[in-house]
Amino acid sequence: MKNFIRKILVVTSLLSIITTIKVDADSLAPPNVQLLGNANELVYIHDDDLFLQHPNMIPGDYIRRTLEIKNKHKYPYELFLKAERVSPKEEYDLLDKLDLKISYKDEVIYDEAVNGEDKLTKGISLGVFNPGQEENLIAEVKLDGASTGNEYKNKSAQIDWIFTAVRSEDESNENDKETVDKSDKVDNIDKTDKSPNNLESDEDDMWSESPKTGEDGIFIYVILGITSILLLLISRKNNNSKK
Repeated sequence: MKNFIRKILVVTSLLSIITTIKVDADSLAPPNVQLLGNANELVYIHDDDLFLQHPNMIPGDYIRRTLEIKNKHKYPYELFLKAERVSPKEEYDLLDKLDLKISYKDEVIYDEAVNGEDKLTKGISLGVFNPGQEENLIAEVKLDGASTGNEYKNKSAQIDWIFTAVRSEDESNENDKETVDKSDKVDNIDKTDKSPNNLESDEDDMWSESPKTGEDGIFIYVILGITSILLLLISRKNNNSKK
């Protein structure tokens, strides 16, 4: 009986470790990336390094990263990107010389300086992604060589990149929305209230959410905890019966 219980405990421990690894992998993002709303289940960046950031860039250098977009939800979601300054602004500010280009296939979504017209600091739309849709977006940051002089030498800048997913309320989905169960609407009220049509009025709320870190493994943790308690009770009962 003791050997059986030990085997069960070993299996339970292994399942716990595997679950932890899976949850961490699903929600993993570079240190300077925040995933808000349901973006942690929509945006995948397979890189542990700082996103679109590299120290000691020289004029003409560029950094390119691929954003994997996978909508595993049953509703369309619009994805937004915002750049938030971390390092203080300087007289010769490197962010004024860093050009960001985001493209999807042959379409350029954004191609301006990181500080360009405050668009990126307020948030730009990367598009609406339908259920089951999988796409790759290419993001590239380049240090402009033509207008960058020695005053920018050895300069550095820190940026947090914030992705936010907002449930889309396109007219094409009106029929689908009417068939949604009322209880489902209540569960998703926080998401449906933040449609792209009223995004500007809810901008502060949208960008002030706490970053999601993944909660898919919570239910499994509960099961593992209950199983461990039951095994402990069985073990104690067997010890008492032997006495």
